[in-house]
Amino acid sequence: DGMVETPLRIDHAAWSALPRFEETVDFPCVEGWTVQDVPWGGVRPMEVISRAGPRPAATHAIFHAYDGSYVDCLPLEQLQEPHSILADTLDGERLSPDHGGPVRLVVPSQLAYKSVKFVRRIELTDRMIEGYWEERGYPADAPVTVRGGTGSSVGS
Repeated sequence: DGMVETPLRIDHAAWSALPRFEETVDFPCVEGWTVQDVPWGGVRPMEVISRAGPRPAATHAIFHAYDGSYVDCLPLEQLQEPHSILADTLDGERLSPDHGGPVRLVVPSQLAYKSVKFVRRIELTDRMIEGYWEERGYPADAPVTVRGGTGSSVGS
């Protein structure tokens, strides 16, 4: 919702009908550790966003978690990157709540704190807002070099 032509509500059936994507990438944490070659599966963020018809002035997406207080914001450009994914599987299995399920954002070009867990809403806006970690002193841009990236589309 937000700066879109057609706000969407996506139920399980509609989610399941979206084009699937699999991506194996490293998952780096701000604390200095990295989990290498993590196999995610899900939907490209821009697949969902484009279906809502972003207004021309929309430049950022705010990802809201189920708890209502955890949010983060990323430029649409980062969500267009080929490795970004709204993941609902990990290693071929349904994404558990321990790993941010049912759906979590994964943006391998950013440190893991930018990969919002428990995504329930995507809101488009025309500006960057401070997210949960930025309010606690972390930078809004947390770039890393993407290593890996064995992405592939899968049938739907």
